[in-house]
Amino acid sequence: IRNNKSGASLFNRPSAGIFKRRSQTCWKQWYNVDPIYRDGDQKLLSTLWSHHLVGRPENLLTGVGFLFGGYHRSHGQFIDGSAAFEVHRPEHWIFEGTKLNRGDHFGGADTIVGYECDGCELMMKDGLPVPTHRDGTPSSFTVLGTCPARWAPGDSVWYDEFPKDRVGNAVMGVYTQGGTVFTAGTTDWAHGLRGNDPVVTRITKNIIDRLSK
Repeated sequence: IRNNKSGASLFNRPSAGIFKRRSQTCWKQWYNVDPIYRDGDQKLLSTLWSHHLVGRPENLLTGVGFLFGGYHRSHGQFIDGSAAFEVHRPEHWIFEGTKLNRGDHFGGADTIVGYECDGCELMMKDGLPVPTHRDGTPSSFTVLGTCPARWAPGDSVWYDEFPKDRVGNAVMGVYTQGGTVFTAGTTDWAHGLRGNDPVVTRITKNIIDRLSK
């Protein structure tokens, strides 16, 4: 930053010796040309955390990941979809004050589910979706809402064991493991806040109120 009149610098550039010039290469979907792929520890590959060679799925942190998520109303997937979450456990404190019932949908008017969505491997138990926990999702994770999502055909290059026809979900949920983690499972949750969706606004308030106590 410089003074417009004097040209004096408020912050001087550090000498070249302080910071060494370094670069990082992320091979992403071309993980099999990463030098580590053949000559090093494959757990250090610069690709998906959830890749079976890396074995550190983001589910361990957020409860969900892209491996069992995908796209909704984007990349040619579920273009006519509702862009809304289906409610599964309306009695949960997350939904307090929303007046939602099981099977209701919310957020579609503002397309809160779209573009990239994260999910987890699910199975049905007593008519409700629950995690299988085989993908790293914590044992205390509770599924609150889902919306179908799917990888685009070209995304299979990221993961050599991915079945191209599998349908996943954007999964909204919560778990406690030392602290409480809420995950919306969608990049577009903020669309509902911008659109003043009463349910999205109330859920967000419930989370802030609960976690700020």
